[in-house]
Amino acid sequence: MDGTLKKRLPPIVVPEEALALLEEEFNSLQEVGRGAMSIVYRGVHKETGDVVALKVLPEGFHTDPDAVRRFWREEKLANLLDHPNIVRTRGFRQKDAYYFIEMEYVDGPNLKQVLAERTTPFHEREALRLVIPLCEALSFAHEKGIIHRDVKPANVMVDKKEHVKLTDFGTANLFASGQGARPYAAATLSYVSPEQLVGNPPDPRSDLYSLAATIYEMLWGEPPIQGGDLDRILTEKPDQIPGISDAMNGILLKCLQKKPGQRLQSAEDMKAALEDLKSTLL
Repeated sequence: MDGTLKKRLPPIVVPEEALALLEEEFNSLQEVGRGAMSIVYRGVHKETGDVVALKVLPEGFHTDPDAVRRFWREEKLANLLDHPNIVRTRGFRQKDAYYFIEMEYVDGPNLKQVLAERTTPFHEREALRLVIPLCEALSFAHEKGIIHRDVKPANVMVDKKEHVKLTDFGTANLFASGQGARPYAAATLSYVSPEQLVGNPPDPRSDLYSLAATIYEMLWGEPPIQGGDLDRILTEKPDQIPGISDAMNGILLKCLQKKPGQRLQSAEDMKAALEDLKSTLL
């Protein structure tokens, strides 16, 4: 468990040479996001005029065979997921020594940015409009045998019409792969299921935990367990959220159980519970 937290690393950068190669094919490159192992640019295809997102492996990672393999694998898994609430990929590309994934561009912020700009938490009905489609996206992925493993506000895109799309399948894996623990940044720990943090293989119920932690933050303004304290995440029970329905608290606290067997057992179950709740709200 001591190796679960990432050390603080210097900012990632994409070499000028790589950007110059992209500019041969795309106009108006603009950085729109970044993660631990990639930077995302908006670009306009010179021939088609299509606006796309370009996810690029940064300096250092582009020469790491394992990083390149994971990057390639992300595109291959995401390519299996043609769903209106999952960001579509358009292909894995290589230009000289650099690699990128061409993706659907979502014209809007991610949910983390939305939360940062709000002065009050979401109301329940407001949150349900966003999270029920995320249950549908997860159910679709799970039916294909794919677990996201990293559901969190930063990986939920919200367009200008408030349609949501799940993105970043860079840590996803197939049910049968048996992959367990991986390094997590402190900011991500609040959303990761306990079984993953101790090195046990995830299953679809791991994604339900992460989605519940995301909904909790939407309704309360903070994730269930704050501060990136591993021992607290593994042992401490989240509090009920004051001012929301007993039914919503019940759904969230059930999905935030430490043991997967005590949670709702599928994304369809979670969707059904949230839809039942929605029908009772004024």
